[in-house]
Amino acid sequence: MPAPARFRRLVLAVAHGEAGPATLRAAAEAARLLRLALHCVLIEDEALHLLPALPFARELRLPTHEWRPLDPAHLAQDLAATEAALRRDLAAIAARLGIAQALEVQRGDPELCMGSLCVAGDVVVLAAAPAGRPHLAARLHHAALHSAAAVLLLPAAPPPPAAPVAVLLSGPDDPALATAARIALDSGAILLAVLAAGDSGAVAQRAAQLGIGADRLVVRAAAGHRLPALAAALGITRVQLLVLDPAAWDGADNDGPDLAEALSHARGVPVLLL
Repeated sequence: MPAPARFRRLVLAVAHGEAGPATLRAAAEAARLLRLALHCVLIEDEALHLLPALPFARELRLPTHEWRPLDPAHLAQDLAATEAALRRDLAAIAARLGIAQALEVQRGDPELCMGSLCVAGDVVVLAAAPAGRPHLAARLHHAALHSAAAVLLLPAAPPPPAAPVAVLLSGPDDPALATAARIALDSGAILLAVLAAGDSGAVAQRAAQLGIGADRLVVRAAAGHRLPALAAALGITRVQLLVLDPAAWDGADNDGPDLAEALSHARGVPVLLL
C-alpha cells in the first residue's frame, strides 16, 4: 500500500558538523515506516565561508596545537570531507533498509534554506537539537513548524520499531486517524488511538472502515485535551510513532505543535504533525 498521497518524500536537513549516523539511521527508519524516499540536505552556512576574511578569525591546528589564521583551502577540505562522509553513510543506511535516498547540498543562511525546504507534500524531519547550537535549532524548528510541510519530530533515542503506532484524536472525526491507520497497516503495527473527547465506538467504526479491525485497535479515552490528560491516557506504552493533525486542535486547550513537542520530548517518541 503506498504512502498517503499528500506525502512525497522525507526531508532531513543537517548543518555542517551535525550529520551524525544516529540521526541518519533514525530518519531512514522513519522513511521506511512511512514508505517515503529520504532526501537529505546538507546546509553549508554562508557565514562559514566569510570567516577566513575576518582578520581576527583563528583555528586550532592539530597536532601542533597552534592557533593560525583560517585557511580557505582547509575550510573547503573540511566541507568536502563532511559531504563525502554524509553521502557514504546515507547510501549505506538506505541500502540496508531498502529505501530510496538522495543528497543535496545548499549554501546560504540555514534558516532561509530550511524555509525553502518546507513545502506542502514533504515531511520535514526535526531532530533533537545538537549540543552547542540551541538557538539555531530553535529558529529552524520555528521555520518548519510554521510552514506548509508536514513535520516529523525525532527524539534523540527513538523507541523500538516493534511498538504500536499511536494517534491523538481531538474527536472521532479527527482526520489524523486515516493517516495513522494507513501507517499501521503498512508496518503491521497495532494502532493506539487516544481520544480527547467523543465516542470511542465511533472511532472503532471509522478504523474498521479504514481496514483496522478490532484485534489491531486500542482506543483509550483521555480526560480532556490538555497534555497531562493525554499523557495519562498514553500511559507507559512505548509507541514507535505518534500522529497528530494540528488543525484539528485549533481552539482546544493547547496548541497542536506545542503539544507535539512536549510529548516528543517527555516520551522520547517521534511525532508526525500532518
